[in-house]
Amino acid sequence: PDDVTVENLLGIPGNSRKRAERLVLAFQEAQHIYRVAEQLIIAGCEPKAAAIAINFFGASAYSIITEDPWSLLACGALDVAATDRFALFQLDEISPDEPRRGHALVQWALRQGARAGSTALPRSTVGQALERNQFPHPESAIIEVIEEGLVIDFDDFLALENFASAEASIALCLTRLEEAASKLCQPEAIASVA
Repeated sequence: PDDVTVENLLGIPGNSRKRAERLVLAFQEAQHIYRVAEQLIIAGCEPKAAAIAINFFGASAYSIITEDPWSLLACGALDVAATDRFALFQLDEISPDEPRRGHALVQWALRQGARAGSTALPRSTVGQALERNQFPHPESAIIEVIEEGLVIDFDDFLALENFASAEASIALCLTRLEEAASKLCQPEAIASVA
């Protein structure tokens, strides 16, 4: 990064001062992307995950993923194994039941279900997904994300809060539409139009 200067770029044949200044500015504006990519590469992860993380988290991606490495599961940048590798690189010590990992795995399992067409999954299915990923206490992670309001529990079916809210809003709109349509379909309403 220190080598990308206007003076150094002017040493490249064909570069004008104006072009060199634009290149330096573009490079400086992309520093947050390079920082994220650097962390991922050093941890042995795919650098393309940096673009996904930046698009999802914005300019604060670096601080988000270094403070909570499992946040990479939220944006789909890495799979669980790669995210765990990244977490091991970022954190000095990780306990098997790290709460951040448990929370991320619950939400990841629900996102996987949504991608497959089910925005709500049985609690047992989510618990099994955590067990498959070696999380020792799935039920405690599920309870914690419910208490934090990140996941909604519908009689042992779990849904991400944002999906549940969106579906509730759609249901309300459909109910209103049905009520309006039923009023329009009354014989007296039809006769008044004819």
